[in-house]
Amino acid sequence: MGDALLKQSIVSGIENIFKSETCFACGVNPFRKVSTLTSQEAENIMATARKFLLANVTDSSGNQIVTYTGMRRTTSRANPEERLWVYKRAGNPCRRCGIAIESRKQGLDARITFWCPQCQPLSR
Repeated sequence: MGDALLKQSIVSGIENIFKSETCFACGVNPFRKVSTLTSQEAENIMATARKFLLANVTDSSGNQIVTYTGMRRTTSRANPEERLWVYKRAGNPCRRCGIAIESRKQGLDARITFWCPQCQPLSR
């Protein structure tokens, strides 16, 4: 699932940070096969990714996507240290359940994916 979000031929603009963050926000394990998603889950993933991307575009960016001071944000928290749910937080407690965030390489490009095994179980 997570690897598919990075394929520009499927959907454009989602980068590695938003891949992990979107999957977390939707409660979808990033290692699930796309074919196992319900249409509601797929719609929710796309809507959440769009919301995150739009929330990180400055008003003055014109035709280009420019994130706020280069610091992407998905949690809506003011503290810069709390701006992301899971990305680059391996070993730290999940902001929702307290279980340690995990990470591992995914896909042909071996991009690192971050997720919470409690909030994003593979069995869903």
